[in-house]
Amino acid sequence: MKDFKNLNPFDYLRIIWRRRWYALAAFLLVCVLVGVYAWFTPIFNFGSKDLVESAPISQDYVRSSDRASPEERYPGSQQLQSRSSWSG
Repeated sequence: MKDFKNLNPFDYLRIIWRRRWYALAAFLLVCVLVGVYAWFTPIFNFGSKDLVESAPISQDYVRSSDRASPEERYPGSQQLQSRSSWSG
């Protein structure tokens, strides 16, 4: 039997190599347990739903900045869209 106070790094590697099946079994057990936990744990909890409604706002506070029709705002739009104005 070897004296455990005087082990070199090569001795540690041999110990790990001899116990490799224990390490592999522990690793696989942890992987299986993590997989089972992930499978049965919900990602989102849909137990409660909140209804969000917007508050009614008076039309006195919110006014349209443009009260004119598009034809009044862009008086030259019909001329730009017409092909007859582009010809010669």
